Formats: sequence, C-alpha cells, structure tokens
Amino acid sequence: MNASILTEVILPLALALIMFGMGLGLTTTDFTRLFKSPLGIVMGLIGQLVAMPLLALGLCYLLNLATPIAIGLMILAACPGGTMSNVVSQLVKANLALSVSLTAASTAISIITTPFIIGFAMGQFAPTGDVSFSILTTSLGLFFITLVPVAIGIWLRHFKSDFAIKTEPFFRRFSLFFYAYDDCCISNKRARFIS
Repeated sequence: MNASILTEVILPLALALIMFGMGLGLTTTDFTRLFKSPLGIVMGLIGQLVAMPLLALGLCYLLNLATPIAIGLMILAACPGGTMSNVVSQLVKANLALSVSLTAASTAISIITTPFIIGFAMGQFAPTGDVSFSILTTSLGLFFITLVPVAIGIWLRHFKSDFAIKTEPFFRRFSLFFYAYDDCCISNKRARFIS
C-alpha cells in the first residue's frame, strides 16, 4: 500500500472514527464535571500539556538524541491522552469520569498546544530549512480529525441517544482493534529492524 494513502487517508479516517466513537460516549454531564471537581482536571492537564513536553525536552538534551528521534519524542509528548486511556480506565475500574473529562479537555486544548510544541521542536532540533511545518495547517487538521468528530458524536448522543448507546460499543471495539493492529505492525517492523 502506498505510504501516502495510509498516512493521508486511512490513518486520519480511522482516528476520526475513533474520536466520533468517543463523542458517542460523552454526555453534557461529562463537561459539567470539569467545573465540579477542577483540581483533578487542572493537575491532569498540567501533567499532559506542560510536564510531559518539558520532560521530553529534558530527555532530548540529556541523551543528546538524534534529530528524528528528538522530534518524534516531542511529537509524542505533545499529543493529548486519547480514547485508549478511557478504555483502560474502564477495564481497570478507575475514575472513568475523570479520564473522559481529561480526554475531552486535552483534545480541545491540543489544537493550540500541539502545533506550537511541534513547531518549537522543529526549530530546536531540525537544521534550518530542512523541514517545513505550518502551525495553521496542523491546527486545522487536528480540529477536523479530533474536535469535529467528537462534536458530531456528542450531538448524536444528545439528540439520538438510543442510536448512540447502541453503536458506541462498536466504535470502542474498533478503537481496540485499531490500536492492537497498530501495535502488531510496529512490533513486526521493530523485529525486522533488529534482525
């Protein structure tokens, strides 16, 4: 399969479907929790949006990482928590409400923070002019792949709750399958690289 079709069509579509499924599982009460218990949300957001990128930046300098690895680590640190954290929280009977609220809040904020962190990493670690990066294009891409599908899912959950409740487990299984398939592909590539 052509790499550009995979990265430009299939992966964004799969992520949009996962985000849509997450939206089907969200209700307006998930967002009112943000105001009822703000300390947990604030601490979680500081951890995800400030501490992780700073820790990644420190590791990049401490270990003197090669440019692609340093930028990749910064991209990983800039990404918000996703649906997998919600699935894991549900499986281990953790605080699912906190996990869902953190996912919703960090996804919304990441439309602004992620492009800036990636842009900063490119400026710090990539030689001048080697890579082009647009903060606006990245923000718009994140908006349409994350927030729009989540908003549509929330809208359906509010106005067509029976449909949303029936179809949400399918999207949860799809996200588990997608993550498992992705992990399997990465493990196979790593095994081929090592041998």
